[in-house]
Amino acid sequence: MIACGKYDGKISVYDATTGEFIIESFKAHTDAVLSIAFSSVVDTTSLLASGSADSLVRIWDAESGKPRSNPLKGHTGPVASV
Repeated sequence: MIACGKYDGKISVYDATTGEFIIESFKAHTDAVLSIAFSSVVDTTSLLASGSADSLVRIWDAESGKPRSNPLKGHTGPVASV
């Protein structure tokens, strides 16, 4: 999988082999997505972490785009790396 964060706060996930969308686009943040990272597989699900200019880190199911936890708060500025 390959994920792209966008300035409108959305994330898209692609199949790295075919180039086709796994998730065309989902609203992840209220500001630009600055950083994305995949985790190893947990319970047969790939997880995706995203950091944003909205100062939040969020954890997603990489195949469905559904949140896997509440937003991780505490940053006082943009999250540029996860």
